Formats: sequence, structure tokens, C-alpha cells
Amino acid sequence: TSAIVDPEAAKPAESDLGIPGVDSPDVPAAAPISDPFTMTPNPALFYPSKQHREAVEGLWNGIRTRKGFLLLSGESGMGKTMVLECLMDRLKQEKIEYGFILNSRLAVADLFEMLRADFGLETASLTKTSVLIALNNLLLKFAGEGKTVALLVDDAHQLSNEVLEEIELMSNLETRQGKLLQVVFAARPEFELRLGEVALRGLRSRVMRRFRLSPLTEEETTEFIRVRLRQKQDGVTLVPESLFGEIHRRTGGVPRMITALCGAAIERCEETQAAAVDQELLEQVASEFGI
Repeated sequence: TSAIVDPEAAKPAESDLGIPGVDSPDVPAAAPISDPFTMTPNPALFYPSKQHREAVEGLWNGIRTRKGFLLLSGESGMGKTMVLECLMDRLKQEKIEYGFILNSRLAVADLFEMLRADFGLETASLTKTSVLIALNNLLLKFAGEGKTVALLVDDAHQLSNEVLEEIELMSNLETRQGKLLQVVFAARPEFELRLGEVALRGLRSRVMRRFRLSPLTEEETTEFIRVRLRQKQDGVTLVPESLFGEIHRRTGGVPRMITALCGAAIERCEETQAAAVDQELLEQVASEFGI
């Protein structure tokens, strides 16, 4: 998905994602958030740029229509985990069962142990066979009720080929209506290169939809900062818009870096009891970050 959009396109459309703060950045949260520049992904702080909104909607639709394997890629700090958090909120609202693999440095045995725990599978043992039988029975039960099940994998680029091959084999769990388990991979771009390896070409052919996150444009960076500032009481006055262009230039439009720089600048501003962040303070904080 291209990040190059016009200013109007950068503004969120009126979509019903069911996520707090998604419908419009002009509508403030019901209550101020003490630290709107927290590094912890919080869907209440989600800025729905065109590409991020399309990723959430596209992944949701892929799960809903049982596409099987879906891929969200982007360099570190582009907002992949935030997209997954928003997606999980949607899955909860729609009462769709899902598992979430956050620690992707897994051995094969760890994978099946996590599947057993996440889906509450009752098995006589932790063997792969026992877990797969229980998982298949669960998936068939939900399919019979017209429900689907998803597995979300963050930092998928860290998974070993052996674990990825095991996940690929789970796509064999299907009925005539489609795949029983929907898998969403969130990974850095090198994961797509790995899918070109001989051992993983089968998995590559099964990835039905792909979404890629790119740096925000300057217009999107401006809206991103505005959305966060509106969540903080009197926050709008702390970072003047005259500095937004400089923040974009120094961070390259990477959401994580924008968040870190603005958060640190506001914290320094409050510590020194300055009226607002100015050019000198911003340059000082940016220098400490090495940007």
C-alpha cells in the first residue's frame, strides 16, 4: 500500500471499524489520556491514515471471508503491532476466537504448547498430534456454528523455517466453505524475501492478501500528532504546529519515532515548566535520540 496520498485522502473516511478514535481524528476521546505519546500500542490512540485503515479493514475482511494466510509487512516502527491491536479489538467485538503469538522465537514444541493454551484445548498430552486433533475438532465445531478462528503472529520474520512449515500445514484444515484457521503474519519486509526460499515457496503461494506499511507523509505526520495531542488535556498548546514539519523531517515519518520524539519533548517541556516546546528544545531532544 502506498503511503503517498493527498491531504484529503490522508484524513480518515467515515468507516465503521468499531475501534475507539478511528471514525474521525477531530473527535476527542471521552477522557484525556495522561500519556498520549506512550510507546505501548493503544487502539484509542490509533491514527487511521489511509494505509493503516486499509490494513485493518483488509485483514478483517480476509479473516471474515476465510482467505487463509494474510501478510502485513513494514519496517520496524511503522505501526504493525498497532494494526494488530486494532484488529484484535474488532475480533473481540465480533466474538471471533483468536490466538496471538507475540514471542516468535519459538521451537516447534513451543508453538503447539502456545496453541493449546491460547485456544483452551483439552488434550491428554502436549504432543503435536494431540494438539492438532484437538485444534481440528475445535475448528470444525466453530465452522459448524458459522464461526471462524484466527491466529495472529507478530514479528513473524523471527520464526524458524520449521515453525513456519508447521503453520503452513495447518492450512490443510479446511472444508468446502474455506480455510478453518485464518493466519495473519506481521513481519519486517525481509520476511517476504524468505518466502521466496525453496523451503517456504508453498507458504508463499498460500498468502492470499498482502499489506505493506510505509512512512507517513508530512500531511499524515501532522494529523498523527494532532490526534495524539487532542488526547491530552491542554496538549494542543504544548507542541506548536510550526514544528510539525521539522518533526516529520527528523523522524522520516516513522510513527514510532514521531511518538518517541514528541513524548520526550513534551516531558522535557513539563519538567522545565516551559510554556511550549520550541525549536531549541526539539533540537536538543532530537540530538539525544540521534536524529
